[in-house]
Amino acid sequence: MGFTTSKFVNGSESIDSLPKNADSSLNKLANAKQNTLNGTNNTFAIVWLDTSVNDADIIHRNSIARFRRISVLIKTFINVDECLQYLTKMKETKILMILAGICAKEIWPRIKSMKHIHSVYIIVDGDDDDQNKEYSKQEYEKVKGIFDRVDPIYGFLKRDTRHIEQDLLGISIIPSDDYLKQELRQLNSLFLYWFLVKQIILDLKYDDGAHKSLAEFCRSHYTENTKELKIIDEYENNHQDHSPVWWYTRQCFLYVMLNRAIQTQDIEVIIRMAPFIQDLHRNIEEIETSNETSSIVLYRSQITSKDDFEKMRTTEGHLLSFHNFMLTNSNYKTALDETRRARGNVNSVALLFRIEVDSSQNSNCFTSLKNASYLKDQESYFLFSMHSIFHITEIKQIENQVWQITLKLTKIDDKQLIYLKELIHGKTQNVNQWYRLAKLMAVLREFDHAKEIYHVLLNLLPTTESSKLCYIYNELGIICDETGDYRLALSFYQKALEIQRKTTHFSHHLLSIAYNNIGEIQRELGDYFKALSYHKKTLSIKQKILSPHDLSLATTYNNLGLANQSLGEFATALEFYEKSLNIKRKALSPTHIDFAVTYNNMGELHREMGKYAAALKYLEKGLQIRLKTCSPNDSSLAITYNNIGLIHREQGDYNQAISYFRKSLEIKEKTYTSNHPALAISYINIGEVHQLLGEFPEAISSYEKALEIQEKAYSINHPDLAITYNNLGIVHQLLGNYPIGLSFYQKALKIRQKSLPPNHPAMATSYNNIGHVSQLMGDNNVALEYYQKTKTVQEKCLGPYHPSLAATFNNLGDIQRTLGNHKKALGLYEKSLEIKKKSLAPNHPTLSVAYNNIGVVHHAMQKHALALEYYKKALEIQQKNLPLDHPEVALSYYNIGTVHQSIKQYSIALENYEKALKIQEKILSPNHPDLAHIHNSTATAYFHLEKYEKALEHEQRAVDISTQSLSPDHPHLQTFKLHLQRIQSELEV
Repeated sequence: MGFTTSKFVNGSESIDSLPKNADSSLNKLANAKQNTLNGTNNTFAIVWLDTSVNDADIIHRNSIARFRRISVLIKTFINVDECLQYLTKMKETKILMILAGICAKEIWPRIKSMKHIHSVYIIVDGDDDDQNKEYSKQEYEKVKGIFDRVDPIYGFLKRDTRHIEQDLLGISIIPSDDYLKQELRQLNSLFLYWFLVKQIILDLKYDDGAHKSLAEFCRSHYTENTKELKIIDEYENNHQDHSPVWWYTRQCFLYVMLNRAIQTQDIEVIIRMAPFIQDLHRNIEEIETSNETSSIVLYRSQITSKDDFEKMRTTEGHLLSFHNFMLTNSNYKTALDETRRARGNVNSVALLFRIEVDSSQNSNCFTSLKNASYLKDQESYFLFSMHSIFHITEIKQIENQVWQITLKLTKIDDKQLIYLKELIHGKTQNVNQWYRLAKLMAVLREFDHAKEIYHVLLNLLPTTESSKLCYIYNELGIICDETGDYRLALSFYQKALEIQRKTTHFSHHLLSIAYNNIGEIQRELGDYFKALSYHKKTLSIKQKILSPHDLSLATTYNNLGLANQSLGEFATALEFYEKSLNIKRKALSPTHIDFAVTYNNMGELHREMGKYAAALKYLEKGLQIRLKTCSPNDSSLAITYNNIGLIHREQGDYNQAISYFRKSLEIKEKTYTSNHPALAISYINIGEVHQLLGEFPEAISSYEKALEIQEKAYSINHPDLAITYNNLGIVHQLLGNYPIGLSFYQKALKIRQKSLPPNHPAMATSYNNIGHVSQLMGDNNVALEYYQKTKTVQEKCLGPYHPSLAATFNNLGDIQRTLGNHKKALGLYEKSLEIKKKSLAPNHPTLSVAYNNIGVVHHAMQKHALALEYYKKALEIQQKNLPLDHPEVALSYYNIGTVHQSIKQYSIALENYEKALKIQEKILSPNHPDLAHIHNSTATAYFHLEKYEKALEHEQRAVDISTQSLSPDHPHLQTFKLHLQRIQSELEV
């Protein structure tokens, strides 16, 4: 009586399906949602709620017409619920709200906490004295007035919209000289955005028809505003009669549209209004500034939130820019009075900007509005051009809730700004005009902005501009590729290729780029055969038009290496990587970042070939280059950390492995969108370490996170989905959920049969794991069939000492042992141990598997001393590498117990069984089959000690567990039932 088990190796694959830096011939960028803007974005809207309003009423219609002079967006409602729905939807827009009649009381409790409602104007019945008193008693912060008719509200709306626009003047700050040491990506992207927008606008050249085109565009935004339409006509026909400053200060459609476009970064409006922006800047430069004194102090008031101010408090010495054209006042008292309107609002801080200008120096442009403005009361006002930049010299509190920020205008020849301009030029030098802005946003990983700009440019281009259309589609493909939207990326690349093919004088160079990018996206989509085909087309073109040592060929060799590696053609992949490396050695310095790409891929290839020492050497060489040349959050560092983690995992150093995986994940979370497939790879690898450490719930959680991402990003037959299904199968197998494990393995195999060649190593993994779970379910013939399939594939695609082949010999040994062929089993186990000793570290955890299983065979052959020796070797390795409550530690205690039981040392056997049971009950489900084995053996020991009641208790548990977890005809269950009957017979005597 008694039962011993051996440890079954699952052959789970080690993966890194991160894009292995395909080193594509265009810089790869990233994705955001598609967003083509039509019309003007609105920073504020007027909402009028009046349940008794009548659209036909002449007073109402006249009021709406007047209000349109203030805001393009005006909404009227007669239903409270509809109004609330609209307010909820418009959270990004400042609302000025008119409430009339009984609806004011009804809606007020539901809107007073809405932060985007800026001002409320309440119309009450003039004869209702009680209602007037009720509102006046309450300190409604947002209520700007109680009125008995609508007419007076117009003046208040005009004042409050001016305050909103004044307070919405965009500000961005960067450290004054940090960009001398840092990458652009670490700086404030808004500062850089407007810095480049201004450069682009000032560099562009416009023809005489630009003003007519601008008028036509603006007219489409004022279709219902007759007053502004007349001004637009006037501008179109007679714009030259007045200066751009005069037109801007008229505060007509030009002022409104320009300010809102800059406030909302509406790039289409900015592009359309660029001719006027350029004219306005040039006009400011031309107007003679005041010569009364060489030093001028100007003021600007602005209200901001407490949170935003806290971010500014420690920025003395930094550079500050106002994004828009900025109106300032030389009258200190007037400006200070403006700031005091923040009092009473506990969530706001008033800022008084004190701006020091030395007009004798060559500073950024500004001008006095004296004799230049449309308005006659602006003699004390000065206008600064857009994106004027200042040094912050002092920040101090001057009154309650009022802070003064002293600024000094920068000079045109400021060295820091010149360097910043050169830095931006270096990142965008291969493109011009507005394409530079999109490129910069992509470099900064501001992908929403980059994609938006490209879509706007796409809509503005005529269909005849084939080369520009091709470029934009390609860049949009690169953006989608970077953020994991591979199918959309493929569609953009295919559009670019289609345009190329239709062009009569197509460029071979551009065609090769299209083939290259489609090849890489096909690889990431898991269609490795198509990927290889496209990269061969790329190579064919480049070999015809380039010299043999051109760096672009190194890129193609690299990508051909990746495609062959994905197909399991390791020798061919290595040849291509070597070719890529040889070209780079002739053209680049040894520490160039491009070497890191090839070193990474060669490291990954050697890892897949089981050559871990060589793999780690290449990966560490790549890491040293990247640490010197990349920012701390560069995505390429995430790839390298991930791949080094894989090597440590293969070598059994799980703590180091999970440390590197988490470093990689931390960078990815800062760099990628939350559903990017790169994050799924980290979750899978972290899950595998949890699995190896016996932390099964944590492993399942990580795998399910990965699966959720992959199912959104990939097609149903993507190979990476097979990896996740496979790993979920392994965990359920380890938890004793064999049918669930088998279903996941079969899903993985089905995908691999459709997406991979028949001799791919991943096919061997699937065959192995189906064989393994079949063995655990008692179907040894099916298990033997799948293990033989595994061995056939591995011998064709892997070296003779690959660790995966060791796992297969181990599993074939398990089958032979189960069939009673102990000598065959021992030979197979020893072959497995031989491979592991040659390919792994001396204390690698999987060596304990080989020692354990050799011990099992010696035990079965009655060689008890040898069995005990091998079991103790296994336990010694496990105690050095694994947690003390790991299932493999429990297995070793159990097997040591079975040997002592065999030589009739029952008390020692029970000590070891108890240790094993304590661990297993802690980490396994209550009905796991391994618990049944321990209970059965414990019952056997008690039986021989004639403690029959104890024996009955444990044997009954073995039968109960097996009934729940095994099929009725499973041999283990039948054995346990026989043992139970024998114990019951002894108790009846």
